[in-house]
Amino acid sequence: MKIILTSNTSWNLFNFRKDLIKKMISKGHKVYVLAPFDKYTIKLKELGVIYHEIKLSRFHKTIFSDFLYILKIFFKIYHIKPDLIHNFTLKPVIYVGIAANFFKNIKVINSITGLGLSFSNSKSFLNKFILFLIKISFNKRYKFIFQNPDDINFFKKRKILNSKQCYLIRGSGVEIQNYNKDSSKLNDVVVFGIMSRMLWSKGIKDFVDASKILINKNLKIKFIILGSPDNNSPDSIPISWLEEINKIDRISWIPHKDNVYNFLKKIDVFVLPTYYPEGLPKSLLEAASMKLPLIATNTPGCKEIVKNNINGFLVDIQNSNQLADKMYTLFSNQKLRIEMGNKSFEIVSKEFSIDLVIKKTLKVYNSI
Repeated sequence: MKIILTSNTSWNLFNFRKDLIKKMISKGHKVYVLAPFDKYTIKLKELGVIYHEIKLSRFHKTIFSDFLYILKIFFKIYHIKPDLIHNFTLKPVIYVGIAANFFKNIKVINSITGLGLSFSNSKSFLNKFILFLIKISFNKRYKFIFQNPDDINFFKKRKILNSKQCYLIRGSGVEIQNYNKDSSKLNDVVVFGIMSRMLWSKGIKDFVDASKILINKNLKIKFIILGSPDNNSPDSIPISWLEEINKIDRISWIPHKDNVYNFLKKIDVFVLPTYYPEGLPKSLLEAASMKLPLIATNTPGCKEIVKNNINGFLVDIQNSNQLADKMYTLFSNQKLRIEMGNKSFEIVSKEFSIDLVIKKTLKVYNSI
């Protein structure tokens, strides 16, 4: 079978879908990747994909460049003649969906991995325009994979999709054995960590503000931020702001690293106070698989993995005082940290392993 995968970055496909790609290639399928070139393109090629570069701006919206993208996609589909197309990220979902309408015998699957900032203001012109594009690009024969039920309900409520088109596969999965952390770690200093793209909407400032509240209590405590700015995003945090963070006692910022294992080994509690419209954050899955207790916002996606008072705490968005309270609760109770960390591992092992996610994805492939 010939399969085309599309995304707005090569990084996205490598970071979230490399195990799916390896599984499909091992089964003898030809996997084509249509995505912009970045430093992860080489890694995708090393997996064995057939790569075609197609430029696509993630945030800048020009009619000409977007039309050109649709046209290039159309000709790539015509020449490759795939059996199945699987689209990731919003622009490819919409634009490849438009192009694929001209090929009636090709199966199309769209993964909606969170609604993103475009849907954060339902009354904005951008939101209404994107919904218009979605309505004209979504075909009734297309199937859709969502990471949380809230996003499914968003599209069903607006009568854009019906139940038969929608599949729920929670998250992109995590390799349990790679991140199995020893929960008996003892350390006088309790370390709280956050990792994500450095976007304001990921709650980085809320994490810093909550950290400052706890620092003022003169506790044996430390805070680490891992991640780099996303310079293509209007929501990106300036690097100058992050560099200033390093001047605050007991708070440190570290640029993105591909191997998050070493970072997760150093911390005792993982925090993600995001108000970004998430699908299901992979960082929470990775932290859970390391037997870490979790603190996250009570938002779609986060509440799929964080069970309040069981493996962590859910807090209100942009509420640094409440966040600091929950962080202090876990700081002051080592037994609770270990119990919640073990629950995190139990939940992620049963419900979010990469093998389970791949199995469910291939089941969708075979069902259409």
